[in-house]
Amino acid sequence: MDPRHRDGLLALLALVGLALPLEHDRRRRLRDPGAALAGVGTALAVEWAFLRCPHRLLSVWERPAVNLGSALAVVMGGMLARRRPRLLVAGVWGILTYLGLLARLLRRGEAADNR
Repeated sequence: MDPRHRDGLLALLALVGLALPLEHDRRRRLRDPGAALAGVGTALAVEWAFLRCPHRLLSVWERPAVNLGSALAVVMGGMLARRRPRLLVAGVWGILTYLGLLARLLRRGEAADNR
């Protein structure tokens, strides 16, 4: 499996794990600008770090225990953070940001393949 597709599936798993503990007022909570900014900023910082030091970080990330364990840790963290909805919302926004960047990257790769 392409690592980008694997990472996308893991991110979707983590997104579901974070979104489920949010109570029935999800829409209102997702509009929290501070939590959204924290999530987007964190996702962009992580991606910047991977671009800055790809050899070091990717060699660690490619280990199955690390990438699968990270997704499971996010899901478990979401379950434990039920009383901290701002953390959950920041996580949701972070994962949505990552999925948006990944979708753009995959679409760009498909466009290059079709030339």
